Amino acid sequence: MPLKTAVVTIETPAEGELPNRDAGKSFLLTEMPALLAERWARHAIAACIRSDLNISDEVARLGMLGFYLVGFQALAGGDVKAVDALMDQMMAQIQIIESPTVTRPLGGDDDIAEVSTVVRLRKGLLELHMGFTFAEAALRLRSRASATSTDS
Repeated sequence: MPLKTAVVTIETPAEGELPNRDAGKSFLLTEMPALLAERWARHAIAACIRSDLNISDEVARLGMLGFYLVGFQALAGGDVKAVDALMDQMMAQIQIIESPTVTRPLGGDDDIAEVSTVVRLRKGLLELHMGFTFAEAALRLRSRASATSTDS
């Protein structure tokens, strides 16, 4: 079975919003093979543990969703070299789409101009691996909270 992919296109800002130098660029995200993804997750969790972030039991029970919600915050407190290696591995899964038939790995100085684009691409890659979006995760949390409050 082939690896999952997704295309992320950076939208043109609405009138009145700040300009985005990456507007109109498209990127191809490809999931990591299972063994690499599992290793990446183990290393990310180890970095989170070393950061001594106080993670509530509720967040910890959410597994990958919990990592999605607090993981980057936890990684920020980890060993800089280890975290940089994890982030570089993520970016290796992203290519820029130059034309409908041409993609290439990121690497040019002009490939990404905005920090917000990097954040969007990392978020998209996590969503690709987890199989749901942040909006869907929020709905799941809301429905769990509603179910818990009606049960009590």
